Amino acid sequence: MDLRFAIVALLVAPSMCLDCPVGWASYNGECFHFSKSTASWLDAQAACRQMGGYLATDDNKEKHDFLTNIASVIHSFGETVFWLGGDDYLFEGVWRWEETGGPVVSFTKWAPGYPTNSSDTNCLGMVFVDTELLWKDMTCGSSHHGKRQATTVRPTKHHKVTHAHRTHPPSPNHYYICEKQAFHSAPVIG
Repeated sequence: MDLRFAIVALLVAPSMCLDCPVGWASYNGECFHFSKSTASWLDAQAACRQMGGYLATDDNKEKHDFLTNIASVIHSFGETVFWLGGDDYLFEGVWRWEETGGPVVSFTKWAPGYPTNSSDTNCLGMVFVDTELLWKDMTCGSSHHGKRQATTVRPTKHHKVTHAHRTHPPSPNHYYICEKQAFHSAPVIG
């Protein structure tokens, strides 16, 4: 009996699985959650912490390509911003990853003209520029900008009003990406 248990343990151990919670995507031993709601950078950071993670780092080309593929499927229309865990709060223009405190230097994807290094844009967001997902420094309190105003039109006997008129161009929605380590689980044997 003990011999059979040892053999099963040897066979199962190499096939241990790395898993992510439901609603998270797995990539290279890490789990990623793309939010379904908008938030400011600070609220996004708090939401990721509540889920046991942190705002994602975009620290190498392979991970960036993975994030781009998922982001393009999930938010394929309109201008969308994805918050990442980078900021320059401590020293203006010195970007660091929030989770590790390490500098943002080995891999960057800044959009042309960014970072602006303005004192009011201290948080890192990603936005599609054409088909490429690029970084921009942004105001941390942003979650949705812009104003929409309804036109004052009264329905008549022949015309029905069914929509509002947008007086300003559409503004980006600020979603966020959380990251955490995948956990090990044993496959079910049966």
